[in-house]
Amino acid sequence: MTTPADDTTAAAQAVIAALRAAIHDDLAVVAEGAAHDHPAELVGVGIGDVRGRGLMLGVELVTDRAKRTPDGARADAVIARCADAGLLLLTCGQDHNTVRWLAPLNVTAGEIEEGLEVFGRVLSGT
Repeated sequence: MTTPADDTTAAAQAVIAALRAAIHDDLAVVAEGAAHDHPAELVGVGIGDVRGRGLMLGVELVTDRAKRTPDGARADAVIARCADAGLLLLTCGQDHNTVRWLAPLNVTAGEIEEGLEVFGRVLSGT
């Protein structure tokens, strides 16, 4: 029997795996595909959508995926906890429920990997 926490952790791990694949393979193509195809392993509990191009990606947080109910409070908690861990992210969207990744052009693969680790831990714990 799985719990909501197990589902959230699995969803967070799927998001991190998809972002890693995007960064290491072809970021724009994978991110765009995720935004349009909504693969089940990527869009899990609390994750409404992942979209973007290149190094600008958004992870939309929702309380109810079917109804697309925005979860701005969770997005705020995620970016606050990420900031505490040294990762600066933004929220965007009308309801401030999308966590936006906007890496600088001179970012290294190691820095992105470190950011993904922080994001995965925080996303799993909120």
